[in-house]
Amino acid sequence: MLKDFLARNADGTYKIVDILIKIAKYNGFDGWFINNEANGSFLNGTILDYNEMYQILKEFNYKVGIATDPDVKKLQIIYYRNDATVSKSATGYDDVETVKMTTTGYPRNGVITPTQVQLNFGWVKINWTTIMWSKDYN
Repeated sequence: MLKDFLARNADGTYKIVDILIKIAKYNGFDGWFINNEANGSFLNGTILDYNEMYQILKEFNYKVGIATDPDVKKLQIIYYRNDATVSKSATGYDDVETVKMTTTGYPRNGVITPTQVQLNFGWVKINWTTIMWSKDYN
């Protein structure tokens, strides 16, 4: 199944990019939220290499950026990767791959078609009972 996801057209572009654009346009979506957790907490490349996802996002933004169809031109993409896949060292977290995804935007006529990034703020200790019964919660 992943081979189909990563299949390429004869010109080397990713088929999935064309499919994402076609589905979004057909259904009136404004874009996609890409949750890149294919590797779970395993090393990069166990199932999917982040560089491959980088190329997919870059190509998506390129095709949106050069589109003449206004429904395609407005498409956006939001990228997320869970913190279980972020490398931790003695100096802290190393999230090079997520930062790299912010460079997948496509500039056209001074305007960049960006990749938005959903940040994972990490887990914090929280008193859920207090939140659940707070009058502001409901």
